[in-house]
Amino acid sequence: MKLSLIIPVYNVEQYIARCLQSCLCQPHVTADDYELVIVNDGTRDDSMKIVEEQTKKHSNVTIINQHNQGLSMARNAGLRAAKGEYVWFIDSDDWLTEDALAVCLEHTPEYDTVCFSFTLYFVDNKRHNQPVPAVKNLKHFFRLQIQRHVGQRACGALYRRSIIAKNKIYFDPTIIYGEDWLWHMRVSQFCKKVMTLPNAFCYKYNLMNMSSCTNTMSPRKIIQQLQ
Repeated sequence: MKLSLIIPVYNVEQYIARCLQSCLCQPHVTADDYELVIVNDGTRDDSMKIVEEQTKKHSNVTIINQHNQGLSMARNAGLRAAKGEYVWFIDSDDWLTEDALAVCLEHTPEYDTVCFSFTLYFVDNKRHNQPVPAVKNLKHFFRLQIQRHVGQRACGALYRRSIIAKNKIYFDPTIIYGEDWLWHMRVSQFCKKVMTLPNAFCYKYNLMNMSSCTNTMSPRKIIQQLQ
């Protein structure tokens, strides 16, 4: 199996169906190419009813149930259950283009990390393309990370799973803001070849969900990101 899509779920009944449909309706790959690892992080709404309805006919889906422990612990649970050669984190209120898996998997045999571009969706369905910069080499890649041009979001790349497992690189649940950025940089330390896809807008990033911690700002958030 080439790829594991890890999808933490917590109170996203408004968005989860679109997310799952985009992951399961990938016409350019087969079910043998990838799996969905869905982590129910103690959701309290009808999200899991929707998950069960959407996935009941698909054999490449694994569902993990746990008490609410937060996004980092949900992602860690997904990492431990994943079986694919690569992992890709999908936020449950976002969605993929129908060619996303095929485009990204095209580069996986050679590269340890493959970063792609985003389309950001705002209120009133306004959108903005956010291309990832082209990368020249590993040194340039680290510079882009420090400048926050890549690696801010864990859902922005595919990662070779053996690197994560061998080096025990998991998300720190004590860090609420900026945990993606830190985790991505820790993984990158062990990568030998990386690729960015500036023209591949594979990921649809939902900024309409105003309950998401990504869309809120506070002094605590800014301080923890700086730390």
